[in-house]
Order: sequence, then C-alpha cells, then structure tokens
Amino acid sequence: MNWDEYSKEYKQMNDDLNFQRNAKLPNNSEKYFYYDESDNIRNFNIKKGNYNADYFSQFTLGGIVSDTPIDDLKLEELYDKLCLQGSVRELKSHNILNKKKVGIAQFDSKKLNMLLSYLLESDYYLHYSTINVFYYGVVVDIIDSLLEFDKDVPRDYFSQSWVDSLKAYLYKCMFLDAEDWGKILSELRFPNLNLESQSALFSKLYNSIDRFNDYEYKLQREKLLCLIKEFPKDKKLVFLSDEEDYILIKDFMVFYLHKVFIYDRSMHIFDEEAEIKKKFEEKGIERFNISNRYKFVDSHNMRAIQISDVCVRVICVLYKFFASMNLPQIENYIKELEQNSYEYKNLKLLAELILKTVRYDEYLIMQMSNYIELDKYNFYLKNSIKI
Repeated sequence: MNWDEYSKEYKQMNDDLNFQRNAKLPNNSEKYFYYDESDNIRNFNIKKGNYNADYFSQFTLGGIVSDTPIDDLKLEELYDKLCLQGSVRELKSHNILNKKKVGIAQFDSKKLNMLLSYLLESDYYLHYSTINVFYYGVVVDIIDSLLEFDKDVPRDYFSQSWVDSLKAYLYKCMFLDAEDWGKILSELRFPNLNLESQSALFSKLYNSIDRFNDYEYKLQREKLLCLIKEFPKDKKLVFLSDEEDYILIKDFMVFYLHKVFIYDRSMHIFDEEAEIKKKFEEKGIERFNISNRYKFVDSHNMRAIQISDVCVRVICVLYKFFASMNLPQIENYIKELEQNSYEYKNLKLLAELILKTVRYDEYLIMQMSNYIELDKYNFYLKNSIKI
C-alpha cells in the first residue's frame, strides 16, 4: 500500500464528510499533538465465552495539543505547583487522581484541580479519540450489515442520524445483557458467521428486541424487527462474514493514524507503545513520507506526554461515568455533590476545558459511541455553567 496516497484519500473523504455535516473543516494549521492511552486493551475478543477485557472499557487515545512545541521548561511552573513527592520520577494519572476512591469520585483531588485550572488558562487544548468497545466491536457491524440490503433507507448523508438511532437502540438492548451476549456470540464464532450461525444470531436478536419494548425507541424497534425478519436467507451479513473468529476489535491502529492523516501539517508525538510501533513497521508505514509526521518518545523523557497520560485517564473516567448511569441519574448525582468539593469543581473545570477545545476546533474530539451516551455528554457540557 502507498500510505502517502492513502493518507490523502482518507483526509479528503473525512473533510468532505465533515463539511457536509457541519459546513466546516478541521483547523489544519501547524500544531504539536502529544498522545498517551487509557484502557488500552489492545484488542477486544470473546474467546472461550468470555470477553478478554471489561465490556465497559473505553479505549481513549489523546492528550494535549499546542500551536508550538511544549518543552519541559514550559511545564516547570505546573510541576512545581503539583508538589510531587521526590520518589515520583514520572507523572502518572495515579499521582493526580484520588486513589482512595473509584469511578468519577476519583475527581475529588486538589492536584487535579490544579492541573485542569492550569490547562484552562494556558494556550493548550485537549484532543482525544474515545471508543466504546462494545458499541464499536459488536453493534456497529450488525446494523451496517442489516442495512446493506434495506431498500427503504435513503442513501444520502442525512439518513445517518436515523442509522445512528438504530445503533443506539440496539446498543441499549444488547448492553443490558452484555455478559450473556458474550457467551452467545462466542458460540457463534462472531464475527465470522456462516448462514447457519447467522440464522441463530437473527433468532437471538429478534427475541431480545421483541422483549425490549422501549417507547422512546418504538420506531427503531419496529424497524429492526422488520430488518431481521426480511433479511434474505441466502445472503451473508457483509461485515460479519469472512472475518476472524471471536475477534471483535483486532487492534486500535486506525485511531493512532486518524489525526496523523487529518492534521497533515502537524507533528504527532506518541508515548512509546511497542505494539503499535511494531504494527506501523509491519505495515511499511515508515517507508513513506507520512512517517515524518509522527514519532514515538519515552514518556519518562517528555512532560507533555506525562500530562497527556493524566488527561486521557480523566476523559476515560468521565465517559465510563456516562456509561454507568442514565441521564436522570447523572443529573441527580451532580446535583447532590457538595459544591465546595473538588469532585464538583473538577467536573465543572473539565467541561470548560472541553468547551474551550470545541470552540478552537471541534474535530480535535472524536467519539466512537452511541446517541444515548452522546446525549449525556452534550447534557454535561450544556449544563456546565450551572454546575
């Protein structure tokens, strides 16, 4: 593969899609991106009837981005404020979050408050890609395959919101019984289905959807039942055949390359991730000019990557919080927080930092999740002033 040509085609396709959706393009001025990962499960599979990782996993890749390089001296003031213990040789998220608590309560941290306040007042922005692994690894391909033979679906971009609502409903339906679905999908050798296992999947899906009667998604429920019932019995699900048994997500390499392709005037500095570096080499990417746009650096030697480690962990925890509760529960949880607590203050600061990033360039944030989770994210941002 000619990776330089592929990069241009990928960028053009992405730009066309973004302009069609929002009538604007990513801010492609020269920038410096710093990356680390959180919930880096490397792959997602269902061998032996069990998921290899928590199906709540939220793979998150990103960190901070700046118009100019961020050398260690620029972060000296922040590190001095954090008053790290002498034994801390490298800043990690566990040095900043509240280790005595779990979930979103980890935000109850004075050091996190210092970090978020510093970033909010700085010339730096967040950037991240966050992937709900159950949604991306299971639900997306089921819906896209079912729609392949649906003559009633409009074939223009504006039908995408309807398609996304189908995915959101199926996610809501399947995620309630995610552990049981792990066993079912493993037995079927999902996502490598033959006609027999495909028929078995249809039967399981139909019964599950038929039992799950959500008034809010009445139209989506009816449509999915119709799609399953009318799918040609002699046709294979296009994205769920001729694949590798049990492998829901083979790797996350595409997300490492996404911004390298889109922001092609920028430098992308990744934490030293041996497995991804090896995949880049195996794919021959380093033989092309695109390799001049990125490099791998040991985080021990670069504070900007250390800060990125904290940022992506914070984002990962936030999105897991969204996945763990429905919208009214999230609203009540925030309302009941003590307003003088650091957890409360940091939720507000993080929302402000995300909004600062969105105003600068909304495409710095990539969310591979469903409408239900994104509604919670939008609620959180829109109500951040009230927090």
